[in-house]
Amino acid sequence: MLLHGLRGEADRSPSDGVITSQELFAYLESAVGNESNQTQTPQRWELRKFQSGDFFFLSPTGGTGPKPERQLLAGTETMDPMALDVIEREYKATVNARVRSGPGTTHKTIKTLSQGDRVWVTGKVKDKNWYQVELATGAAYIFARLLEPVTGDISPLPTMSTFEPEMVVVPAGTFLMGSEDGEKDELPVHRVAVKRFSIGKYEVTNAEFVAFLNEIGDRGSQSEPWFEDKSADSRSHIIKQGSRYVVESGFEHHPLIEVSWYGAQAYVKWLREKTGKKYRLPSEAKWEYAARAGSTTQYPWGDKIGRNNANCDGCGSQWDNKGTAPVGRFAANEFGLFDTVGNVWEWVEDCWQESYCGAPEDGNVWISGGECDSRVWRSGSWGSDPGGVRSAFRHGFDRVNRNGHGGFRLAQDL
Repeated sequence: MLLHGLRGEADRSPSDGVITSQELFAYLESAVGNESNQTQTPQRWELRKFQSGDFFFLSPTGGTGPKPERQLLAGTETMDPMALDVIEREYKATVNARVRSGPGTTHKTIKTLSQGDRVWVTGKVKDKNWYQVELATGAAYIFARLLEPVTGDISPLPTMSTFEPEMVVVPAGTFLMGSEDGEKDELPVHRVAVKRFSIGKYEVTNAEFVAFLNEIGDRGSQSEPWFEDKSADSRSHIIKQGSRYVVESGFEHHPLIEVSWYGAQAYVKWLREKTGKKYRLPSEAKWEYAARAGSTTQYPWGDKIGRNNANCDGCGSQWDNKGTAPVGRFAANEFGLFDTVGNVWEWVEDCWQESYCGAPEDGNVWISGGECDSRVWRSGSWGSDPGGVRSAFRHGFDRVNRNGHGGFRLAQDL
């Protein structure tokens, strides 16, 4: 039966010149069922980590050959292993619910949600009453009747209709930078006056960075590459296929990781030239001002980390100490910014300084007297403890290094 299918009987669209795995499975499902009087039925085993899309065989019927299924955004392509009606929203379990490796009860149970547990639904499988959900380990599936939408002020994930990150205008103001209750490098606490500027609503995502890679490449004059793809570090969700880069399916909306300070600067330069807008990395002072959003507490919401407010090691989220969460998964701060606490460290422009002695009072970038081979990281990451994701916490990191915990967020002069 398999040979009959490959010889053309499975080809449902002879004009395209290929027999896809979906067509072959449908043919075998029907043929085996008829031949065995419905006593045997082939079962589908979903390859959750399969990266390159549907495989196919050339059809003896001829045709024009395969075409890309869809485009994520300008300059990038990806193949979906399963057709979805996109939802991108948080749901909760109405009863105890099994999470499975595929959309059907024959698939392996990965875990069980308790009633009230929350999960991010990426879409509904076409022609099936199953939701695809986002776990730290990748895509999984839950029977749709076991979930209901969560209401509340949680942002939908950003669209990918443009290569430009969404920006938020931050008003001018003053604030106290640093902390009396933190590390020595957070002292002295000092007042800073900040002019109006804009900053990324979200951290730069994998999909946004892939558009840049496919135009510019992965390195400039430096011998070290700007970032590491999945072949170099399994935590990365960007894959090189021939001369092109694609995003691992299900991770398009996750923040970029494994990028050096030079890589962030190259992305900024590309975006400035492409748009004519004054993009840049934020200064450390502007980053903290935007992250605090008028708060004077350890975190934008108070002095306790709480539960499920962010992604860190001890934040009470499903991604804690496992990996990145999709951007916009947690509630925004008062300026409308997401993920300024945890998820990924964010590069800023400034050179590393051991303290704030002599720091600028106008919120501008601080270069003089610093250790400029190291640049400042802010925000903490999915692997940081709660103390390491405080609004005042800071860290110096070699500007050529890439890391599975580090990305960046853009700013813009107005």
